[in-house]
Amino acid sequence: MTYLDTHYGHHSDILSIDCFSRDRVITCSMDSQVIFWKVDQDSELLYPSRLHSVDTLNVINGQYFMTGSNENALDLWIMNKKKPVYSLECLHKKDSWILSTTNVRNSDLIASGSYDG
Repeated sequence: MTYLDTHYGHHSDILSIDCFSRDRVITCSMDSQVIFWKVDQDSELLYPSRLHSVDTLNVINGQYFMTGSNENALDLWIMNKKKPVYSLECLHKKDSWILSTTNVRNSDLIASGSYDG
């Protein structure tokens, strides 16, 4: 319960944060960027989103993560690629957006939530 460190990188509010291991943290922000923080190495990898906004994210395993957007889309990313490898669009009703995502770690089961029920 003490202050440890501060890392700078986003240019706007952080919307979601997840981690897979003690020294690997991933965040997304209103600046439409995902940052994969290598805390022990004091470095980060930047994933600028060109297809969709980034409002929520989840780590699937040590290689993959997913992001959800207010454009009603889910994107699947590989940690060492700078763009999504797969996108699912129009998952919820028209004019809905993805508010939350979750998954079962180390599996192919993912879920998204929206205000449409």
